[in-house]
Amino acid sequence: MRRYIRLQDVVNDFRLSQNHPLEAHKVWVFVEGDNDVRLWKKLFHGENVKLNAVNGNLYVRDIVKSINRIPYENAFGIVDADFSRLQTHSGVEQNIFYTDCHDVEMMAIFTGRVFEHVTFDCWQKKINYVAQRNEILQSITFIGVTRKYSLDKNVHLELSDFPVHICCDFGGNGHIMFDAKKFVQVANKRSPQKTRDIRLEEIEDEIKQMTMSQDNLKELCNGHDFAKVWRKWLQHESNKNISLEHLESLLFMAFNFHEFCLTNLYKDLENWANAHRYTIFDMVKSAQIVPCP
Repeated sequence: MRRYIRLQDVVNDFRLSQNHPLEAHKVWVFVEGDNDVRLWKKLFHGENVKLNAVNGNLYVRDIVKSINRIPYENAFGIVDADFSRLQTHSGVEQNIFYTDCHDVEMMAIFTGRVFEHVTFDCWQKKINYVAQRNEILQSITFIGVTRKYSLDKNVHLELSDFPVHICCDFGGNGHIMFDAKKFVQVANKRSPQKTRDIRLEEIEDEIKQMTMSQDNLKELCNGHDFAKVWRKWLQHESNKNISLEHLESLLFMAFNFHEFCLTNLYKDLENWANAHRYTIFDMVKSAQIVPCP
């Protein structure tokens, strides 16, 4: 009931805004949280777009669906893709747009030269950035598979805010070693609401049955896990104390409009705006943004 009331409050606010002369022309964009607002507000045209954080993927989709029924055309939602493109039962929802990768953080990491710029900013050393980015991605594959397996099989493991770094160690040439056995032990121990313990062997069997292309891994693994391993690797290599908050802040700073234009999400949003004759991106301001050297 509380969820329904909250949803109706947001939809009612939207409907009232359509009668206000200063608000009726705006496009309402619904996103999952406050971090998303901080990112998207530098990419959208502030005078033409109203950003709304509504606390979660399901809320975004339900609110946009309710507005579509009224019907109004000046609203859409942006959500993390999560596992949607890996699940055969996923469908296309009107005016809902998905990140290119598992989530917005992973999309930023794998767009253009963002990973390169942030890594160099933290370490001041040139390396094979693509190879190291892929090394980190490979190191968290077991976690991504476990997250999806737990969801598909209704195991209900508690993997949010998982301390990924405790399962990683580092060898030479940037090699990352992931302790899958330790991960399974910790995952089971910190999940009091789970329906059963998971076993190392069943996740390994699941991995054997999956296609482990880089594109699939970007859909499978989430950006928070990646950032935690990235941070620990950077600290190990540079001997610097780098906070996770600072690293994620640098990530979103480097993900500027020029990088965003390389994504499928940008193309989808631009097509939507053109079809509805809305200006949602500030092209003049965006043209003044200088890409990282």
